[in-house]
Amino acid sequence: MEKELNRYQILILTLYACLITMGVLIHEPWRDEGQAWLITRDLSIPDILRQMGYEGTPALWHLILTPFAKLGFPYLTMHIVHVVIAVATVFVFVKYAPFPTSIKALFIFSYFMAYEYAVVARNYDIGILMLFLIAAFYDRRFQKPVLFATLVLLLYNSNALVFFPALAITILFALELRKNVRPQTMHYAAISIMVLAALMAYLQMRPAADNGARPIVNYVGMFVAISNTFIPCNSSLWVKIGASLFFTVFLLTQAIYLVKKPAGLFLFFMSYVGLLFVFTYRTLGFMRHYGFILVFLLFILWIYNTHKRTFTYTALTVSLIISVSVAARTYYDEFQYNFSGGKDMANFIIHGGYTKHTIIAYQGPNATSILPYLPAIKLWYPETQGFHTFFITNQILVSNMYLSTDEVLRRARNNFSDMSKTLFLLTYPLENAEALNLTLVHSSHNKPFWCRWDNHESYWLYKTNDTPLKNTY
Repeated sequence: MEKELNRYQILILTLYACLITMGVLIHEPWRDEGQAWLITRDLSIPDILRQMGYEGTPALWHLILTPFAKLGFPYLTMHIVHVVIAVATVFVFVKYAPFPTSIKALFIFSYFMAYEYAVVARNYDIGILMLFLIAAFYDRRFQKPVLFATLVLLLYNSNALVFFPALAITILFALELRKNVRPQTMHYAAISIMVLAALMAYLQMRPAADNGARPIVNYVGMFVAISNTFIPCNSSLWVKIGASLFFTVFLLTQAIYLVKKPAGLFLFFMSYVGLLFVFTYRTLGFMRHYGFILVFLLFILWIYNTHKRTFTYTALTVSLIISVSVAARTYYDEFQYNFSGGKDMANFIIHGGYTKHTIIAYQGPNATSILPYLPAIKLWYPETQGFHTFFITNQILVSNMYLSTDEVLRRARNNFSDMSKTLFLLTYPLENAEALNLTLVHSSHNKPFWCRWDNHESYWLYKTNDTPLKNTY
């Protein structure tokens, strides 16, 4: 496992660390980033674990953030922690992966590794780090079984997408044990750790009884995901269809290369069947999910050393070159536009003297990106008719997500007798604000990036024109 970094590897690691640090400093965190920070700031550890039944992911990322959030560290701390994880991930890949330096450089500066799993602070890069550590350690798994099992435990609990490859690794360890060594107590302990880790992850991800999220069935979801993995940018329908077909064949070819390595084929099958299930029966998926198609492929090629074929190398190189160009365009977008309008809106609320007002937020969950900058404020959701920082995707919230503006105002007036100290925070502009007795005081706009279509986080803040109620005695 010991290898020295050469000067080229040191150079690309240094450039990578500088690039993503710059990216973080100009990035405006969005809803999903703020949600994790608010959960860890405002909930006890048992309640964090219970909240995972609404989040659909194990709690490892939240537990890492917990001490920083609870000790009052600034919101930027979350991104600093994430940069450390991202650099560690790339360090392991550059130092230990068997790929040519060209593939290593292209991969780490590709869209997914240079931006999606580096600048946007989510729980995905922890899973990638664990996969790469497992790959680097794989040949020694039977010599250091407890350490190996600990890595698998962390993998299970990093995010939902890696559950199936983690399960495959567990099964393979148990099946291959007797073929490689004489089993000892520590090997059975390692199997127990991995099985318990799987159970622990499953119990955290199991939907809460009142979870209001509904699965989305999409039978072409995997093809859409494959296309966006290898050509991660907006393009014509025909380009997307062509990319989907070509890279589906490419992935099937990689499976054929593994026919003489049954363990590798099993790992390949489990990893991609898991993603197929997610993209077909659970969610349409977004760029943050699609990158794992590429990550799983590199993980399997790394372990089973099937990357040296010309077709594999050429297809990966072409795809990664495109992905690097997409990363460059995304950084341009970060410089030019707000990824989210949340930070700007929070600054206006602070400097405009509105921190003592009641803020009614509809659609509330989309305003979560604002609250990490406003630690003393909760938003009032018309959907639930209650105050919140983070959101809980329960049946009450989901069933009230599509209210009319009149209904939003009616619920607000029923709950607050004095509307003069009330603000309405909306994710859309009102064409008839004056007729509703509202005045626009600020708007914060963002622009969905070229390679993203899910970060619609523009906000409009209105105040009421109601006369303050007078005290009567």
